[in-house]
Amino acid sequence: MRETVTTSPSRPLPEDAPARQDAAAYHRPHYQMGIPALIEVPDTPLTELLDTAAAFYPQRVALDFLGATLTYAELREASLRAAGLLWEAGVRWGDRVALLMPNCPQHVGAVYGALRLGAVVAEHNPLAPAEELRAQLESHQARVLVAWEKGFEALAALGDPTAERTVLTVDLSAAMPPHLRAALRLPVDRARRQRSAFKAAALPATVRSWDREVARHAPVTASAPLPQADDVAVLLYTGGTTGTPKAAMLTHRNLRANANQAIAWVPMLHEGGEVFLALLPFFHAFGLTLNLFCAVQKAATSPRSWPASGGAPTPSSWGCRSCSSGSSPAPARRGCPCAPCVSGCAAPPLCPSRSGACGRRTPAASSSRATA
Repeated sequence: MRETVTTSPSRPLPEDAPARQDAAAYHRPHYQMGIPALIEVPDTPLTELLDTAAAFYPQRVALDFLGATLTYAELREASLRAAGLLWEAGVRWGDRVALLMPNCPQHVGAVYGALRLGAVVAEHNPLAPAEELRAQLESHQARVLVAWEKGFEALAALGDPTAERTVLTVDLSAAMPPHLRAALRLPVDRARRQRSAFKAAALPATVRSWDREVARHAPVTASAPLPQADDVAVLLYTGGTTGTPKAAMLTHRNLRANANQAIAWVPMLHEGGEVFLALLPFFHAFGLTLNLFCAVQKAATSPRSWPASGGAPTPSSWGCRSCSSGSSPAPARRGCPCAPCVSGCAAPPLCPSRSGACGRRTPAASSSRATA
């Protein structure tokens, strides 16, 4: 508990009162050794994190998506191209840019691209009910929606999402390594099932491809104004456990402070030498802060791999209602004690029941190379 020094008009403060109060602020006897009592709250925007990492560690791998990698220099370039595309679409300071995607490189580029313009990133759960998503889009009036193809497909069933905003769709396979993209095109049943799990069968002509547009677009010019620390950066929707999900407004300063807090609790981290496994969903507060801000601040590599059960990730492996990161657990894994949440935030790679009923490998069938 912080010591306070009280006084009254008849009794002035003792001469050492400021020093005593300052010492009390740094007194945290219950903290682990090396954990600071206070953190610095930066007065600069989140975009500085990526700029700094790219300047000091340009060839360091920032993202590893199933074996396809992006360095920090390449990620920054992609984010500036994304910003240029959003600027062309009419996005300016304070405008909302809605993101409806699972964890993928396009998600990271879109977040930093929107933040570069001073726009507000509105994160959405790609597995949420379409009615809930439509209500959220109507509430914040996003100028642009960047959506995973299957997420767009769900929204389109309730009406034309392009009627009130520009829509760009993301093809997850575009970020995969060439051999996986080739495997998805094979004329076999398994490839067709995997392809249909995360690619739309058809898209309307009014929808533009985020991947193609970003690749061809020039980076945003330096004349575009930078955001300020107290500008709203992100809208994150609550889980809706006690009612309708509500958008929490987070400023650049909020999230910079949150990242510094998280990093302060792990003082042994080495800048430019860490790996942050990207299992927590980016549309969730923990995943967003950890993998998009803490990891970038430490110039860490964030890999995203197949689930430990093998095979390509399907929508059911990205979230569950129990952790407010999806709509429901995967039916095939619902009863398994090793997978209370199939979003990756609670399930270990091996099935302790040894039954294999959840589709995960049992210890006997696992290779020595299996990792959490």
